[in-house]
Amino acid sequence: MPVPRDLSSFASAIATWLFHLRPDRVGSVPTVVCIDRFDDDVLVRGIWDRITLNEWHPLVQHALARPRDPETVAWLLLAIYAHVNALRVEVGNAHEREFQSRVIEAVLAGQLQLA
Repeated sequence: MPVPRDLSSFASAIATWLFHLRPDRVGSVPTVVCIDRFDDDVLVRGIWDRITLNEWHPLVQHALARPRDPETVAWLLLAIYAHVNALRVEVGNAHEREFQSRVIEAVLAGQLQLA
């Protein structure tokens, strides 16, 4: 994956990892990830087919600054999936545990980065 040079590339890279790692297949459609600026401290809005990340959130800022840092990318993906689990009936705790395992495996394999 190329280094995200803009917010669109960054969002696309996040969407690719979410689709690749998610154990559920709700709708079997890749998630569209958008970036916007919120007036509050919320990280993510949306449910699953379309989510929006807060560009001003510290975790997003950290990931934008360090797209090759697997731990930073992991924390962002885990936070997004926790949000989805909280809002979607079709996504449960077992899905989230499997997602966490897949993220850890990708980190340990040196694969998890946005660049």
